[in-house]
Amino acid sequence: MSTFLRVWREQWVGLSRGQLALAVTSACRGNRRVAKHVIEAWERGQAPRTTAELEGLLAVMARHGMQETELGEFRTVVLAACAGRQYPELFGDESIAQRDDVTEIAEHAFFNRAWPMHRGSVVDLVVMVEDLRAATRDAAHADASRARQRRLQVALCLLLSALAHHHGYHHRQLLQGEAAGACADALQAFFGWGGLGGDLTPLCQRAVRAHALAHRQTPDAVHWARQLCDLHEEARARGRHADAAAIYCDLIDAVGELEAGAYPMLVEQGLKYVDCLPNPSVVFCKLTWAATAEMLPDQVDRHLPSWIALAPYPSHRAEAARVLGWLALGDGRHAEADEHFRDSVRVTEALGYHDSRLSEYIELCDRARTSRRPVSLRDYRLGTVALPKS
Repeated sequence: MSTFLRVWREQWVGLSRGQLALAVTSACRGNRRVAKHVIEAWERGQAPRTTAELEGLLAVMARHGMQETELGEFRTVVLAACAGRQYPELFGDESIAQRDDVTEIAEHAFFNRAWPMHRGSVVDLVVMVEDLRAATRDAAHADASRARQRRLQVALCLLLSALAHHHGYHHRQLLQGEAAGACADALQAFFGWGGLGGDLTPLCQRAVRAHALAHRQTPDAVHWARQLCDLHEEARARGRHADAAAIYCDLIDAVGELEAGAYPMLVEQGLKYVDCLPNPSVVFCKLTWAATAEMLPDQVDRHLPSWIALAPYPSHRAEAARVLGWLALGDGRHAEADEHFRDSVRVTEALGYHDSRLSEYIELCDRARTSRRPVSLRDYRLGTVALPKS
C-alpha cells in the first residue's frame, strides 16, 4: 500500500503530502481532519485508521483519474494491510526481486497486459516495478550472479511495458509515455538496440511513448507525431523491418497530428509491411480507422474488406459496424449511424462482451440528430464535440 500511495502521489498526480492531506480532509467533509504526518504514516505502511479516512483518500484518487477497478484494487490492499497487522504470519513480505520465479511473474503480467482481470492488481504492478528498479540498481553493485542480474533486468522491462499499457488503457497518455520511455531506457542500458525482441526494443518503446504523447491534444502533439516519423525512418535505416512495421502502425494512428495530405502518402508505404507482422490485418485495421477519422470513404472501402478477411478474431464484424457508423455520423446520416452502432452492440453482446463506448456513441448520435449536426470521429477524439444533451 505504502509504495503505491507514494508513487501515485509523487509521479501520477504530483501532489505534496500537505496538499494530499488538505484534499483528503476536504473529501471527509468535516468528519475527519487529516494532517501531513498522517500521510507520512500511510506512506510508511500504516493503513488509514477510520472508514472516513479511507473513503476520503479514495475520493481524492477518483477525482485525479483513478478508475473504479483501480480504486477497488487499492481498497483491497488497504484491507489486507489492516489484516496483516492483526495476523502477520498470514502475509508474506518477500520482495519480487527475491523470488526465484520473478521472470515468470513478469511474463504473466506482460502477456496479459491487455486483460486486466488476468494481469493482476495495478497496485501490485506498481510495487513490483519499484522493487525491481531498486533491485537492478543494487544488483549491479552487489555480488550478484550475472544470471540473477539478467532475470531482474528482464522482469523490470516486461513490467514497465505492462504498466505503460495499463496507463494507455485508462487514457493516461502522459503516464503511459513516461513508463514506455523508462522501458526504452532500461532496454537500451541492459540489452542494447536489440532489446528483448518483438515490441520490447528501445525503438518500439520510444514509439509507444511518442504515440501516447501525440494523442494528448497539447501543443507539443505535433512534435511527438513527427518524432514517430523519425523513429520509423530510423528503424528502416537500421534494417529493423519488424520494428518499422510496428512503428508505422502507431504513425497511422497519429496521422491526424501531421500535415494535411499525410494519409495518402502513408498508405502505399504501409502496404509493404503487411508481411512483416504476425497479424497482417493490423495494417488494414489501422488504415481503415485512420481513413474513418479523416473522413475518406474511398480509402475505407479500399481497406475494410482486407481487414475483415484477414482478422483472426470474431469481433471484427462489430468493429466494421462501428467504422460504418462513424462514417455515417460524420456525413450527417444520423439514422444510418444509429443502426450501425446498434448492430455493433448486437454482435458484441452475442460474443459475450460489453463495450460501454457503444452506449456513448448511440447517445452522441441522438444528440447530433437533435442538433442536425454531423460529428466526425476526429472531432470526437479531439474532444471538440459540443452538443446539447438530448
